Amino acid sequence: MNAWRSGVIAVIVLVGCEPRTRGPVPAPADGDVAAARSDGGAAVASDAGKMACHEGLGAWSETVDGFRARLVTSAASRDGVDVDLEVENVSGAPLEVHWTGDLPLGFVQFHLDDAAGRDVEPGWRFGGNAPSGSVRSVFLPGKSVRYAVHHGAFGKMASARTIRIGAFWGRELPSDGSRRFLRGVIAAGPTHPEAPAYAGNEPAVKPPPARAWTGPLQVPAVCLE
Repeated sequence: MNAWRSGVIAVIVLVGCEPRTRGPVPAPADGDVAAARSDGGAAVASDAGKMACHEGLGAWSETVDGFRARLVTSAASRDGVDVDLEVENVSGAPLEVHWTGDLPLGFVQFHLDDAAGRDVEPGWRFGGNAPSGSVRSVFLPGKSVRYAVHHGAFGKMASARTIRIGAFWGRELPSDGSRRFLRGVIAAGPTHPEAPAYAGNEPAVKPPPARAWTGPLQVPAVCLE
């Protein structure tokens, strides 16, 4: 009888345990991913316990001047992640974002937050060879464009695991199992009507006349780790 009771207890304990292996997880619902932050509007994770990492569509941002955006993640490898930024023109006319910086994402500033919503400052700065300059990105009405933010395995610098966002920043990832959330801010710079026009990652061929977008726009957070 004691052996039978021990077996039942063991089964109950095993059923109640959460597996630690990392595999596919369901995509979070659009409304469950992030919430507006009261100290300035930056989007951070609203409930870390409910948010799935590596597999899902982030929440769409609020529409600002005809634009909305979201981050999209998927597992790239056993120790990595693919992150894309999707920008959609939901207005009825072409829009342009004017900016100066690195191609193709110089119009976005990314932030890495911990589970409490605190910004994790980049630990390392290292050079890149991304082209830069004054650019105007053209977005056609009713169309969305996806940009690669980070693809592939996490990096390693000074024995720490890092994620590289952009050409010059290395952000350290936790080693204690805590979570990290990526969010962004899309902002426009001074207009440069004669600047080269881009459609997504490629030079635009005969871009249509477009209104300059104003912004800024807060891109809600997604879970990276």
